[in-house]
Amino acid sequence: MASAATLVCGGADDYHYNVVSSDEDLTVVPGAVIQVLPITETMQLQTIPASRFAGYLATDDDTRIFEITGRLDAVTKMQEQFHP
Repeated sequence: MASAATLVCGGADDYHYNVVSSDEDLTVVPGAVIQVLPITETMQLQTIPASRFAGYLATDDDTRIFEITGRLDAVTKMQEQFHP
């Protein structure tokens, strides 16, 4: 389950999103490319398997904003976005 968000402003190193209050159900297909952006010294995208995504979200205190590729019932790619 996720909430849709719209990018409303930003620059090269700063984004701001408006998040709607309603939820959407997403289905991530097996083999989808999931890139997460943990806040670390290097702050680099890391690719994780779909099987680890639920566990990642349970402990993710970082950005929690994802760009989604594909239909809501067949997401093929997710990439976590920087959101200070």
